[in-house]
Amino acid sequence: MAPEQITMDRLAVMVANGFQDLQKEMRERFGAVDGRFASMDGRLVSVESELKDLRLQVGRIERKLDSVVDRMDDHDLRLKRLEESAPQ
Repeated sequence: MAPEQITMDRLAVMVANGFQDLQKEMRERFGAVDGRFASMDGRLVSVESELKDLRLQVGRIERKLDSVVDRMDDHDLRLKRLEESAPQ
């Protein structure tokens, strides 16, 4: 049995179909990658927002601690003055 002869036109159609299939597959894969990037983008925005909130909370805590330290310093000074002025 002799091998089937393929004409140039038939070969051109086969190559074109192969490229179309490859193009379709690449579009699907790039679409999936784009979807993953979009998902990661959303997650990153969420993480950045949470980080901003945490920074604000840390700032509030630091201010409260500074206030407590200042009050403790004031109390220490008062105690020292009381000790100094107390009769011995």
